[in-house]
Amino acid sequence: MVMAWRIVVLVPELKWEKKRTRAAMRAAGGELARITRRLIRTGPKTGRIYYLSKERGGPKRYRASAPGEAPAAPTGKLADNVFIRVYRDGMGVEVREKRRYAWILEHGRNSPYRKPYRKVRGKKIKVGTAIRLAPRPSLSRALDARRVSITKRIHESVALDLKFVRGSSKL
Repeated sequence: MVMAWRIVVLVPELKWEKKRTRAAMRAAGGELARITRRLIRTGPKTGRIYYLSKERGGPKRYRASAPGEAPAAPTGKLADNVFIRVYRDGMGVEVREKRRYAWILEHGRNSPYRKPYRKVRGKKIKVGTAIRLAPRPSLSRALDARRVSITKRIHESVALDLKFVRGSSKL
């Protein structure tokens, strides 16, 4: 999942140095990534108990996350794959969870992976159950927790970086 901010200045008399804004974006992205990793690695997990296979770390028990909690991290791969990228022009930042299943964990899955019934000679035969997954948000929870402070920090840095240049408007 990608969380991104984009800032656009439409006033031609303003000169934007972007140094503080770029630093604020990097700090905001780093803060969100840090909180997301912490939510995945720690926090109360109240779901079912599973055992890892030998390929995934041996006979280790772990408790899965319940719907609404941040995902459990038995191997740590999800938390290790949270990255930030500041845009080249300094106008935005992306915070990404790069694992394939991160989006499904964040938003849930309402449509089944496979059909629960299959037709054989015109009759419906039950072949499995539909797999559904309730959301287990981590990145959006981190953003909700820090939205006010990050927005304030970015607004302050933009205000410090903008300078009025008299007589240079070209429309």
